[in-house]
Amino acid sequence: MGLVVPIHHQKPVPEATGRPDSSPVDVYLGRLAPGSRRGIVVALNTIAGQLSNGSADAFNFDWASLRYDQTSAVRQHLAKTYSIHTANLAISALRGVLKDCWRLGLIPHDAYTRAIDLPRVKGEMEVAGRSLTVDELRALSKVCEADPSPAGIRDAAMLALLYCTGIRRHEIVALTVADYDHKEGIFNRYHIVPPARLRTTMQTLASKRAENLKTADNSYIVHTESAKAPQTTDKTKVAVTVH
Repeated sequence: MGLVVPIHHQKPVPEATGRPDSSPVDVYLGRLAPGSRRGIVVALNTIAGQLSNGSADAFNFDWASLRYDQTSAVRQHLAKTYSIHTANLAISALRGVLKDCWRLGLIPHDAYTRAIDLPRVKGEMEVAGRSLTVDELRALSKVCEADPSPAGIRDAAMLALLYCTGIRRHEIVALTVADYDHKEGIFNRYHIVPPARLRTTMQTLASKRAENLKTADNSYIVHTESAKAPQTTDKTKVAVTVH
């Protein structure tokens, strides 16, 4: 379960300057990579909303006033309410902003060390996803076969490639028509050799993509708006036999 912040408490993530006169949250965000800031702001908004009964957000809450009894109560609430990963992310964000409170001279050292003395939330995390059974794969394949649109053969090819070759999601969306060697029946980018029963499907799909888009060299096998080819150095061919 993710952290939820009421709409009226949400704010755009500002450009963190890290200036000495910035707030502790601004300074803390300035130490983070841009891609990490939004999640941290959401976590701090949630904590600030809990401690202020919804009257403050991350940027106007008085973080330097927190003491151990309050931060300990926050940890207990996070551990009971959210997943282990989400709770620990929020605890880490709390520690981070309190550290910058201390660095800015806003909180005594003793109060700071006590306030951040919070153990990580532990427990067994549920495994994300699961393996599909053969019957489930067959059922999915039948749905694809019954779909007369171009999406039917596309989805069938995706399922077969993912199941038979072990290719990753970000790799499959990066495959282009030019990557597929019609004569050899292989994908040159990753040196993937599809099983014989899959090659006919791939040839049909690649031909349709080239015909529809008129760009055989650049069109993606699986059309997405932002497919990006990943880097790889693995030159091992993958050969799979379907029984």
